[in-house]
Amino acid sequence: MAQAITTTITKKRRAPKKKVATVKNLRTAEPIALITLDATGQSLGRIASEVASLLRGKDLATFAPNKIPSRTIVITNTDAMVLTGTKAVTKLYHHYTGYPGGIRTALLKTLFEKDSSDVLRRAVYGMLAPNKLRKLMLKQLIIHKSAMPIA
Repeated sequence: MAQAITTTITKKRRAPKKKVATVKNLRTAEPIALITLDATGQSLGRIASEVASLLRGKDLATFAPNKIPSRTIVITNTDAMVLTGTKAVTKLYHHYTGYPGGIRTALLKTLFEKDSSDVLRRAVYGMLAPNKLRKLMLKQLIIHKSAMPIA
């Protein structure tokens, strides 16, 4: 008796898609630390680079570029920051409204007088890597224009 040979065609299965990382699995299990910095008398760029490094967690022994350390950074007295050189009158910030001819330009000096915390936030934003973690890191940054109120 001849046996019939049957063959089954199997489809190649694709590898499962990787799960997109969420805030819950990016945070570590360590307790949330609170770091307070005083910006009085410090230049804008120096305090911004220090904050960007702390937000990434570069000072930790457990640094990983794909993880956000669970700590909050509070900066006080941004009105007392120093703008060095001629940046106050030469540095321009641009914003496009989306309309034709809708480019808005402002000097650093006017933005600093209006809201010094926004200038520092923009500087830190520019120093962080342009990836999905940047917005999440900036949520851990708290900026006060004057001394922090005592609770």
